[in-house]
Amino acid sequence: MLHNILALTPWLLLSICSAVSWAQITPNIVDIHLSGFGMVRDSVSVSFQAAAKALGKDADYEHLYLLSGNAFAPAIDTSESCRSWWHVEARMGTHNLPAMAASAGLVAQKLALPVLSASSTEEQKKANRQSLSKLVIKALKSGAVVMTEGGWDEAGGWVWSGVVTDVSDEGTIRGSAMSAVTGDGKVNVEWKYPGRLWAIRPGKIVTPARKVDRFILSEGVIRIRGTGYYAAHGADRYGLSAMDQWIASMRDARGFCADCFKRSPVVGVQDAPDNDKRMYEAARIVARQLRTGFSTLPAGAAQHVQKAADCYDRIAVLLEPGATGKGGFTWDSLSSLEAQRGYVEIVLEPVKTELERAAGYLEKALRY
Repeated sequence: MLHNILALTPWLLLSICSAVSWAQITPNIVDIHLSGFGMVRDSVSVSFQAAAKALGKDADYEHLYLLSGNAFAPAIDTSESCRSWWHVEARMGTHNLPAMAASAGLVAQKLALPVLSASSTEEQKKANRQSLSKLVIKALKSGAVVMTEGGWDEAGGWVWSGVVTDVSDEGTIRGSAMSAVTGDGKVNVEWKYPGRLWAIRPGKIVTPARKVDRFILSEGVIRIRGTGYYAAHGADRYGLSAMDQWIASMRDARGFCADCFKRSPVVGVQDAPDNDKRMYEAARIVARQLRTGFSTLPAGAAQHVQKAADCYDRIAVLLEPGATGKGGFTWDSLSSLEAQRGYVEIVLEPVKTELERAAGYLEKALRY
């Protein structure tokens, strides 16, 4: 089916500079493979980078990660009982996908999916799948690359976002996704409704770098402080509020992940480093990007951005022993609730303090 879709895909106008020069391409989605370990890499940024490449655009993963907002601070779904997965699928959404697309001269449009209720009959579910597949096929025929947000089969095995690479005549949608189990990407993974789908297409303009830079800094502030659309709602917590949840679980729940600890004490304690690993990698990326990726800022703003980078350097240093198992402290030493509380005091509370400082410096930079 996919090869028929590609054969019908029309030539597209693709901006290679701000609505001036255009080239014709047909996106190759069949060969898309998402690389990287899903526990530590942001699947939204990885998926968008692959979509952009298929549309002839080079996009840097680390820059995209900051632009997504996901790199600056944790996001936690407090209804998720497995603490190991907090930083993997916990509301690392695609809210900033339109801004990410515009920065690369592309457009991101959320597809209006047919509604499926919990009480739907099997016949209604089948009709729904067919309707959904027609919607995806239409987007693919138009030359779009379709990204997913959630909905992959085998819960717990696949990370949040991915790219659709095939649609069958029966309505089965498959794609490429990273794995948080095997440590690399998987192809031909089945996508199951519900979930969100986005069509990524060529656009006519590219957001100027200075506007992108300021947008990223403002995203950093609201993500860390948990304000705006990062304000707590339902079970979702962001930034400093998410840190409070992380700290509370380490301080009060023996084994960090209580459910896992009941099943297997060793496994329960080992769930904790997964959160360290993700934030450790994110902090190193934020520090690098803040130092090198904001050349449009005036000198007065730049000095505050450098100080924010220093905060993320310190966060990485604090988390490194737990994330890597090297340099002294390791999770093997978490032999008691008292030891966990010690980790809160020497690592997690200082991490939260550095996040607060970083937000303050970014706010100062935005005043210029």
